[in-house]
Amino acid sequence: METLKEWHLLFYDDFECEGWNLLRVLFFCRRFSKLAAPDEIHLEITFSDILFHASITVRDLASLPNLKSLDISECDVDVESAHKLFQILPDFASLTKLALPEVPEMTDWGIAAKVLTTSKTLEKVECILLGDRGEGWFRAFDAGLCADTAISSIDLTIRGPMRETALQALENLLLNKSLSSLSLTVDGDMSYSLAVTLSRALAGQTALKVLELRVNGKLSFCCANLIERGIVNNNSLCNLVVSLRGELPVNWQAIAENLNIRLTEKSTVTFQIHPNTFSQVTASQFWGFRVCGKMYGFFEQKSVTLNVWGELTVDGAKAIYSVLPCTWVYHLTLNIHGKLTDDFLHCTARHVDKQKPLCPITINTWNQLTKEGKALFKELELDKNRAVTLNVCDVHVPSDESGDNKIVSIDNAESLIELLEGEENTGKENIAATINVRRRDPSCDDSDDFLGRRLYDTLLLDLPRNCSLNSLTLTINNFNSNDDQLSFTLISFLESSISLKSLNLTLNEYNHWKDTYASLLCQGLGSNTSLISVTLTLNIYTRASNDCYFDFDFDFDGISDDDFVRNISMDSFTLTINDFIRRGDWFEDDIIDSDWGLKLAGLWPSYKSLNTFNLTLNNRDKVSVSSFLEVFDAVMKVNSLRTLRVKVNYSLFTEYDFSQLIVKSPSLELIELTICHDGVACGWLETLKWEKQ
Repeated sequence: METLKEWHLLFYDDFECEGWNLLRVLFFCRRFSKLAAPDEIHLEITFSDILFHASITVRDLASLPNLKSLDISECDVDVESAHKLFQILPDFASLTKLALPEVPEMTDWGIAAKVLTTSKTLEKVECILLGDRGEGWFRAFDAGLCADTAISSIDLTIRGPMRETALQALENLLLNKSLSSLSLTVDGDMSYSLAVTLSRALAGQTALKVLELRVNGKLSFCCANLIERGIVNNNSLCNLVVSLRGELPVNWQAIAENLNIRLTEKSTVTFQIHPNTFSQVTASQFWGFRVCGKMYGFFEQKSVTLNVWGELTVDGAKAIYSVLPCTWVYHLTLNIHGKLTDDFLHCTARHVDKQKPLCPITINTWNQLTKEGKALFKELELDKNRAVTLNVCDVHVPSDESGDNKIVSIDNAESLIELLEGEENTGKENIAATINVRRRDPSCDDSDDFLGRRLYDTLLLDLPRNCSLNSLTLTINNFNSNDDQLSFTLISFLESSISLKSLNLTLNEYNHWKDTYASLLCQGLGSNTSLISVTLTLNIYTRASNDCYFDFDFDFDGISDDDFVRNISMDSFTLTINDFIRRGDWFEDDIIDSDWGLKLAGLWPSYKSLNTFNLTLNNRDKVSVSSFLEVFDAVMKVNSLRTLRVKVNYSLFTEYDFSQLIVKSPSLELIELTICHDGVACGWLETLKWEKQ
């Protein structure tokens, strides 16, 4: 009988799951010397209780024969548990791949470096790095690569901004001669300083043979140029993958084409670029191109914007018009990021002749048409059809794309005081700043804490004194999980500010967020009477603690309706939630209802003049109907609401009956729903509108 070569076991919180039972069998079989163990065992564990508090612990796992990989990246591990884990890891005699979790409060990187420098079997290490905390990991990895070990491959996920010392440690790591394979994922927008570091390192004397670079966020014009320069000037790479999932720069088509040309000249390099404007887009890549026809009974205006990355083949061009129900669509926009082929123009002409009635079609291309292409466009008489518009777009270089060096970044109370005093003396009406709330060094006393008394006094006393302040744009990078002082400070400031008209607040959460944080912020916003416009963006980069997974309570402890004062000035509220957390299927339903970004629902009814409400939800697997109802029911209590805009990913979309809203809120005049669809070679937006007649 043939033995099983590989065992892949998955463990979550159910101790009676199949993987758990198979593991018991493995331990039982160790008693019998004639029973052969599997050639390879691969474990993925998602709950730390299994590692440290179950009958079979991490120390027992170390004794498993042929354990090749251990993935605990989804575990919620504290510092004490992390130290226990690192002490036991050297006992894993056959481990070649290790995926580690984030440990927010860890400061002793020496113990991690010791594991990496003493392991004789580890070949690949994966981990998630939160901002400056990555510096310790970079140095530990560098130490492991410099030692006499088998480590040659590293998989990093970077979340949040890093200081110069951390960036320098990353550059040193990339230049390590023992590093042959690197997978680097950036969750969120790529910063200018990170792009500079990557470009400089790649253009240097690296030993990298394999590079996978993925950006799950915005890549700016300048950052794209820097990455291109580093790749083109690199002389060591043999295999390259570049993948972008987010807002692309306007020059991406030119960069992708240049990379294709330059890398093709290097016969030793195999590469993949996504999206690739050189690739051919076939009909099979439009298999998921479907619009939400069930919604069309209520919404009267429907427009579709289709982005195509590549060169449409004959069947690909036919697929666009055969799949799209143009009789339902009010307007169709086709953005062709690639060569505009003759086949596509012929297909468009046939569609125009056949489709009656014809919805307006706008075709945008970023490639100049050849003489033959212009002649064909006229020959097909598309230029005479009023329903067809062809735009050849120019790529405009941003006149002032500010990098990190132009952002006012505050890391201590002195910098904040200097900024506020300068703005007050000049009588400026607008302040824009980024505050980095970093983890306090345990070796410092409380007087040195950035979130201590000096910051509190500065925000509380200095900002309200600036009576000319009309607009505040504030980005807060929160790395500190142990102090709610920031929330209380914001509450005090918002309560006492009588001149502030516009607030643009971006909260980047890199810690185990707490529901109290949202409650306190909600209380602060509910106490202000001068604001006219609020834009609140929540970027969540780390999962909640285990206790929060099962907290579905939408009530705010200690906050009553009396805490929300009547506001007759608020006109517009925009809420955007970007969730970068990667979860297993077992958390999807639980975490939705405990999303503290949606827990502001009790606030909006206090806005008696709210005219416009905008809600955007990104990067979530799905949103339950109850979550939508919670938000919509609260917003519909605003009798003054005229405009409601909702933007969601298709995977989030639940077929909510929007017709209920106009019954609950007769004042509504416009409902706009935008549904985003992602694809490898094509992505599209559906915009559905209802307007009161």
